[in-house]
Amino acid sequence: MMFWDIRAKREGKRLSVPESPKEGAEFIWMPIFQAKLFGSDARTLLGALRICLTPFKSGSTNFFCSTEIGEVGFGDLILPENVEKPNHIRNLSDAHNSAVKSLQCSPFFEDILLSVGDWTFNIWKTGIYKPIFTSRYAETFTTCGCWSPTRAGVVYIALMDGTIQVWDLLDRSHEPSMGANVSSVQITSMDFCLQSGPQLLAVGDAQGVLHIMELPRNLRRPIYKEKQYMRNFFEREIDRVNYVAIRAGIRAAEMGQREMTPQDARPGEKGQKEASSKKGAQKAAAEKEAYDAKMETEYMRLEKAFRLKFNMPLPDHLLDQTSPPPKGYASLSGVQSQMANAAIASFVLSYR
Repeated sequence: MMFWDIRAKREGKRLSVPESPKEGAEFIWMPIFQAKLFGSDARTLLGALRICLTPFKSGSTNFFCSTEIGEVGFGDLILPENVEKPNHIRNLSDAHNSAVKSLQCSPFFEDILLSVGDWTFNIWKTGIYKPIFTSRYAETFTTCGCWSPTRAGVVYIALMDGTIQVWDLLDRSHEPSMGANVSSVQITSMDFCLQSGPQLLAVGDAQGVLHIMELPRNLRRPIYKEKQYMRNFFEREIDRVNYVAIRAGIRAAEMGQREMTPQDARPGEKGQKEASSKKGAQKAAAEKEAYDAKMETEYMRLEKAFRLKFNMPLPDHLLDQTSPPPKGYASLSGVQSQMANAAIASFVLSYR
């Protein structure tokens, strides 16, 4: 980052002395101050695309910058003392998925910053290293953006398809309030012309055409207590960001406990589960065995009643129903036994 003194050429100050009279006086315009911007590791130089100085405090050395990989940084022109690797960048945060195209401080709040990149725009607050507001994704890439100079809650965002979106955050924050198709090609720049007459917005596109737009009254005239309402809006968004950060820490701790092995979490839990599973299997087997015994007893009762009704001889196992029937219990022989078994089966089926 370099600073140049634009008064040098106007005053005609000679910045170099020629070695010989034949060479003549050579005017060399050089920066009066240079600041190398390094990344978090204090070794990699940042590819800064936009620089925004704080416009409210005269003599302030703080500044904001954006990079070609979507980062937004806060820095100071004065290097810190007693640091092993001094760096002008105090903090660097991930803001967008691609290069940040616009970076502008709010004309009403000295601690509020607007960044535009990829498909969204973000609103930042000094001291908070995450966006306090992020817009929804646009249909095409955003190319630039700016604050309204007269309304604290209005933001203008230009898109690659030549459209300008107007976001009135007091009206709705989930979508733009209105839009206008300015050009058939990409919009590359956008700025306001400050004058006492009607409010004009200058828009430049990729073909080199300058469009001058006069804004309607509802976009240039502030509403009642708009600045106070926007301050309340930003405070609510800050509370939301802080709450999400707290909940994220709590959820991370809960997930860490869930991912612990059973031996680390509860030493006896595995043995208890195995004992409970074994006990359940034994109980199911005992219930099945009791059911089978009950059905067998009912069958022998019906068989005994049938034989007594038709004066048929009783086998040995029917004389004492408390004992299970022996294997091959049929004491009858020949055709008589076969006829008796068939009759019993038919009777039992009809009974069921």
